[in-house]
Amino acid sequence: MSEKETKSRLHWWIILGMLVGAVMGTFVHFRHFAASEEAAKVELFGQEFLQKNKQEQAKALMEKASRFEKAVLSKLEERSFLYSTFEFLADAFLNLLKMIVIPLVFFSLVSGMLGLGDIRQLGRIGVKTALLYVLTTTIACLTGLFLVNLVQPGAGLQIPIPEADEGLVEVPDSFKDIIVEMIPSNVVAAAASFDLIGVIVFTLFFGIFLVAIEESKRAAMVGFIEGGAEVMMKMTHFIIRLAPIGIAALIAGMVSRTGPGVFIDMIKYVLTVFGGLLIHVTLTLPLLI
Repeated sequence: MSEKETKSRLHWWIILGMLVGAVMGTFVHFRHFAASEEAAKVELFGQEFLQKNKQEQAKALMEKASRFEKAVLSKLEERSFLYSTFEFLADAFLNLLKMIVIPLVFFSLVSGMLGLGDIRQLGRIGVKTALLYVLTTTIACLTGLFLVNLVQPGAGLQIPIPEADEGLVEVPDSFKDIIVEMIPSNVVAAAASFDLIGVIVFTLFFGIFLVAIEESKRAAMVGFIEGGAEVMMKMTHFIIRLAPIGIAALIAGMVSRTGPGVFIDMIKYVLTVFGGLLIHVTLTLPLLI
């Protein structure tokens, strides 16, 4: 099968992967996880009866919980193998995607800037791009806020919120602080911490001054950048072809833990996101173009 045919059919393979993941996750959930949840519920009821001095009912429920636990333990190895396989495939796919982001951004941006050639042209295009980015982002945020307040997709959902402050970002106090935060003090640390804004700022500086130096001195670097961009595109195409497997594993792992009811709980959220994207693609962007 040619690369063009593979690309044209990839979305169908991804949809198939989603369906397979949902089916496999449902099977694992009801065969191995649901019994464990039921055992915990029965044991909880037994403890409540025990506190109310209903000894006979409590004893019967505790015995039932024990039988559930034995059934779960007998299938623990099988459950562990299936679920760990889903986790392994999902984590591998996500890490592959994360692996290519930083080099792909660097090589693609610098290669594009080299193609323009004239620094003055870079400045004009940069200003227009920044203005267009701010405008489209603002419209997208307003569209999202309007739809969320209209539909309220999170109403009634029971989502656990982590108590730890880990990963929270401090809000800058002023516009000057935002500018300072955008400039990385260490580009290697920025890449390691997945600070895309910092990497993009460094890449823009690198591309501008690479274009500014004499052509004889930048020839070797130009070959390296163009070759790197081509390699990263090939890597990206290869990883995207693995998307059906990765997505199937992600969905299977999630459904294994939560059960198929998660799709019903999230349907309003999914439809809200889809509606926002549809408005942005069919109305906002065509009008701007």
